[in-house]
Amino acid sequence: MRLIVATVGVIALASSASAADIAYKAPAAQVVVPSANWTGIYLGGHVGGSWGKADTSNSWMTTNGVLTSNVPGLNAGTFAGLDRSFDLNGSFTGGVQVGYNYEFSNRVVLGIEGDFAWADNKGNDSYIASVEGPTYSSESKTEWFATIRGRAGYSFGTVLPYVTGGVAFVHNTGSVRAIG
Repeated sequence: MRLIVATVGVIALASSASAADIAYKAPAAQVVVPSANWTGIYLGGHVGGSWGKADTSNSWMTTNGVLTSNVPGLNAGTFAGLDRSFDLNGSFTGGVQVGYNYEFSNRVVLGIEGDFAWADNKGNDSYIASVEGPTYSSESKTEWFATIRGRAGYSFGTVLPYVTGGVAFVHNTGSVRAIG
């Protein structure tokens, strides 16, 4: 009887030991990709550069080319040049933007965004405005610009193609002065 009990015990130990050695294939891990949700507020910053061109039109001229301006120092006379333009120097720009998007259950995304940027674009030009008059200097300076835009798009998960449109504002100053 002891032999039977010992044999059963050895078989039980051997089978449990061999059971531990049997290759067990765990189920494949399922990768769950969270769906993107574009709803929320965001805040950011931006840096870049800006440059430009200042174009002036001689809208004070009559059809016969005689000045009719009320600008001090611009007396009636024949204008020596037509429209003028000059380049504004490039400058560093930097600013902030803030926006809000809302994603509807049908994956349509609507939003609004605004931004503000500082700039330091300057340019000037000198010219003789009249055959009979002095030389003039004109200057243009852009100090900042901003936009407010609406957005409409369609979410494809982490990709959001959209269209946007709105208004832009710029703080630009200009001056004309006689220099001789």
